[in-house]
Amino acid sequence: MFALAASLGTTYIYDMQTTYQPPTPPTKKGRASVKKRLLTLSFILLNIAVILYTAISEFSDGGNASRFEDVTIRYELLLPALLCCLGALMLEVVKYLVMMKKTCGFVRVRLATESVLLGRYYDNITPFGSGGQPFQIYYLNKAGIGGAPSATLPVVGFLSMQYAFILLAIVSLFGLGHMIGSDFIRISAYVGLGFYALVPTVVLAFTFFPNVTSRILGGMLTLLAKLRILKRRDELAERLFRSISHYSTCVRSLLHSGWLVVLVMLLSVLYQMALCSIPYFVLHAFGGTTDFLTCFVTTVAIYAAITFIPTPGNAGAAETSFYQVFSSLAGGRVFWAMLVWRFFTYYIFIFFGIFTYIERWLTAKRSSASAEQAPTVDQPTADGSEAEEPTVNQPTDTAPNE
Repeated sequence: MFALAASLGTTYIYDMQTTYQPPTPPTKKGRASVKKRLLTLSFILLNIAVILYTAISEFSDGGNASRFEDVTIRYELLLPALLCCLGALMLEVVKYLVMMKKTCGFVRVRLATESVLLGRYYDNITPFGSGGQPFQIYYLNKAGIGGAPSATLPVVGFLSMQYAFILLAIVSLFGLGHMIGSDFIRISAYVGLGFYALVPTVVLAFTFFPNVTSRILGGMLTLLAKLRILKRRDELAERLFRSISHYSTCVRSLLHSGWLVVLVMLLSVLYQMALCSIPYFVLHAFGGTTDFLTCFVTTVAIYAAITFIPTPGNAGAAETSFYQVFSSLAGGRVFWAMLVWRFFTYYIFIFFGIFTYIERWLTAKRSSASAEQAPTVDQPTADGSEAEEPTVNQPTDTAPNE
């Protein structure tokens, strides 16, 4: 239900943004602005609190954390971690370019790159990571890619990423689950994977079996309404079916091209593998000895276990759970290792998003300044005649432009 709620919220935002019209002055603008600022402040404070809690736990009298200058770091192993992060972003950009070529007939590298960076930024600052997709739809519309392609690219990109992680999680949990050192994490991963797979499974079922899936979902909603768990059943059903139908339409638009489906899924799997490989390199950079496969499987299991945590970027739960990966470090290096890992998998996407915003703002400002300095074209006056704009060294007997 958490995943369905996030999906419905995403669709509601999508509907608002893709049907955008020049607004009338809002009556509650001030209140909405204050609420947005409070949510942003709460998000920032939450991240600061998590870092401070981890630091206090490690540096307190009972902790054994070392000062940064006392920690030996193999920086050559942080380079592969950085390359995994940047490589994952490049894979996502390539995926968007491939889909753009198929759906639009052209490619725009800058547009695809900015869409990916801003999408990851919004994914990491919104609950359930649900903010990136609607913003990408809005951004692509604003950039001139309207209609079906503006919705297909983000939706298929989002769903392919989910299917790729589900595939990795199934292999890790059911094929290599014995490598996970904690029974609690293993069981939590099963539960989290169930929530995570709910929406992608329903979308896939609706794509191939729309009538059967509609009846099953309708029956579930009716049962929840009779048990008084669900209110406004008809309204929720309408939004739910609109959301799922929208998703399945986007998926169906690409299913006729087999090579494209395979390529998109391959790029998504490589993206997920790159991110799940980062903890291994960070761990060994700080002196860890855990083998790659054990670290990789444990990382996938932890990510599956915390997927239903609603905080932006799974803040709080991610740091707490990943102690299982970094707890083998000795000499008080756990805090520093977790901070570096969190930078490569979370904060760096926020920094990239902020940088992209600043770069776009500066570009728009330069374009506006250039437009103001450009020569003014003669405009007709109120009586229908043309007014001539005087320019430097312009002959007085020059005829006005027609």
